[in-house]
Amino acid sequence: MAVKRALLAFILCTASLTACARVEPTSVPTVPANPTTVPLPSVTPAPVRTPTPIVTCTETTGQLLHLEIEIPGDDRPLTYWLYLPPCFNADRKSAYPTLYLLHGLAQSDSEWIDIGVAATADRLITRGVISAIIIVMPGERTGFDMLAAVTDVLLPEIEGSLPSGGESGLRAIGGLSRGAGWALRIGMQRPDLFGAIGVHSPAVISPDLYSLPTWAAEVPADSIPRLWVDIGTEDTLLRDALELRERLDTIRWPYTWSLDQGEHTSTYWSGHLEQYLLWYADAWPTQDPTGKVSQP
Repeated sequence: MAVKRALLAFILCTASLTACARVEPTSVPTVPANPTTVPLPSVTPAPVRTPTPIVTCTETTGQLLHLEIEIPGDDRPLTYWLYLPPCFNADRKSAYPTLYLLHGLAQSDSEWIDIGVAATADRLITRGVISAIIIVMPGERTGFDMLAAVTDVLLPEIEGSLPSGGESGLRAIGGLSRGAGWALRIGMQRPDLFGAIGVHSPAVISPDLYSLPTWAAEVPADSIPRLWVDIGTEDTLLRDALELRERLDTIRWPYTWSLDQGEHTSTYWSGHLEQYLLWYADAWPTQDPTGKVSQP
């Protein structure tokens, strides 16, 4: 194509010079009695390039997959739900921000889905309020060390097969009730993996309140994860949450505290899902409809 363009430019330039050249008078040629007709050369029209269509994804619903992975030394697999956003692209070069959400005691890995997290994520993503994210929701079983299960098994599996996370700033962990206790334990011990910790109606795992000073002392000042503690005014665990708040103040750990009307129920959590996802996504890059990625 470059050669054709150069040749075309050369032809136009030559034609222009010829048109502007001085014309010398010449003798009029004698017209033969029987002139010979010379056919004009046929002109083949240049092919018209068809514009490449712009493919625009119109999906408004993400995908939900129920999967499992083996846990070394345990006969029971770790089951988990995986949420992939609308228009998920497995070949995307930039990693998707990834949120790990843990369920409460005596619940299953579907608790977050049951209260509406997938539908809420779909709505916020398709409206462009938050960037496309991946959500991983593992199930806890009696005897599981969720710290090891999440950080040593599940996270490497997710990031080894999907364009996910890759750095602490693109990962967050949160939980409901006992899941919030696990999120606190995992996030504070592994700030190298998670940049934000959401502790929703926390049931802090004993004796983690007394371990907080030790964990905090080992976190570099420039790597402190964001932390949000929220709970309902009628929650039976409010006193424990207030004790957690006091401990955080003692160790001077920065956090956001929210006390809203509600109980220790799915009604309270489902009513706060949009706030939860907005908070997690607040520090993540956003992507506008043109695909341009920008930092918040």
